[in-house]
Amino acid sequence: MVSNSKKDSGSQAIVLGGSIAGLLSARVLSEYFDQVIVIEADQLPISPFPRPGVAQSIHPHILFAKGYRILQKLYPTIEGELISKGGVKINWAADLHLFLNGKWFTQAHEETEFTSFSCSRPLLEWAIRKLTFSISNIKLLEKHRATGLLADPSAGIVTGVEVNDGQVTVPILGQLVIDASGHKSRLPQWLDKAGFQKPSETVIDPFLGYATRLYEQPKDFHVDWQVLSISHTPPHNPRRGYIAFIENDQWLTTLGGFGGEFPPNDDQGYIDYAKTLASDKFYQAIKLAKPASEIYLYRANSNRLRHYENTPLPQNLIALGDSVCSLCPVYGQGMTLSAEASLVLKGWLEQSRGKDLCSSKFQKKLAKSNTLAWMYATSQDSRFLSTKNRIAPSGLSKFIAKYNERLLEKASEDPRLYTLFLEVIHQLKSPFAVINPWVAYQIFR
Repeated sequence: MVSNSKKDSGSQAIVLGGSIAGLLSARVLSEYFDQVIVIEADQLPISPFPRPGVAQSIHPHILFAKGYRILQKLYPTIEGELISKGGVKINWAADLHLFLNGKWFTQAHEETEFTSFSCSRPLLEWAIRKLTFSISNIKLLEKHRATGLLADPSAGIVTGVEVNDGQVTVPILGQLVIDASGHKSRLPQWLDKAGFQKPSETVIDPFLGYATRLYEQPKDFHVDWQVLSISHTPPHNPRRGYIAFIENDQWLTTLGGFGGEFPPNDDQGYIDYAKTLASDKFYQAIKLAKPASEIYLYRANSNRLRHYENTPLPQNLIALGDSVCSLCPVYGQGMTLSAEASLVLKGWLEQSRGKDLCSSKFQKKLAKSNTLAWMYATSQDSRFLSTKNRIAPSGLSKFIAKYNERLLEKASEDPRLYTLFLEVIHQLKSPFAVINPWVAYQIFR
């Protein structure tokens, strides 16, 4: 129960996972609980550095404008932290050079509201971690792994978790437990072992693989972009490329392929794969650049939805982030989805003042928040016939796909439509914002 006062004296919340979803959850919980404990298996680095628990941390992580706005509300000084370590502020309308559906989109020449930062995942996580643990009632228990739930199945309630430091397992009690441990979450197994129902899952796998390499930014190579994106085009072209300016005067470059067309991890293979993209601008950028890292591969890129919204969870236990909804990463939705989950959490806690913490209410609200991102990623991935468990297109989805093709064709030339397209992509407007008489007239005239 969350008390009617701002904080319940003596209350404790437990967050499993010290990644972005867990950190944002802890930040919100700090306003409602006397103490918040974040349990993390890794020893967290004190500087922006990759860690074992985030295997994909070297790869690009896009922060949409909406996600950045949420971070600014939770952490008003985060911009200064990112700038201090070399993060690159991005005006997405002007700084993104986008090749999509066979066309380059016209970049804007004025400031817009579509801003966030381009930086490495370790830098962004470091900034959020630093600001989170500067809050006095948030504590970190690192190098500890949660191993199970403390629960009373007959009462339908969770009272804490068991944690292990590598030698000894001890109980930690709390009035709320949040699983933010990521897509490898063990919560379904723990629920089953404790006598509760575990969630069903939906998995849609596009067989995406990608390879990432850092390069030093060539001093004599001048471009009018901060981010270059050469997109795949289903169902015929499964390959894509991405370059972003990040801290330390480096480029973060990534090649990806759907349907098992994975990029290699050898020097010449990386270059040769870049030559096969729909535009040669990626290749032209890197061919004379100096590599600043080895080539890193990643393969575990399926869309996975655990249906906690349909599961009778015990009280005082919820799950969020990739523990619930893990998306194909090329669409860049993950971090913004975690930021939105923190708002769902805050709203649920406000509504729960003086009441029992009803887990099912939270999970249903979270499922609603995740719906559009899930639909977008899975519908796009399902356009490749090689995708496992692909969603067969309905008549409506075929119409929407044709409509969007026309929209993108016109948006590549019309700054007004491009701006609207960006507002939808950055989750500042609903996808339905593009379905109105004015837009229809512009794209079909």
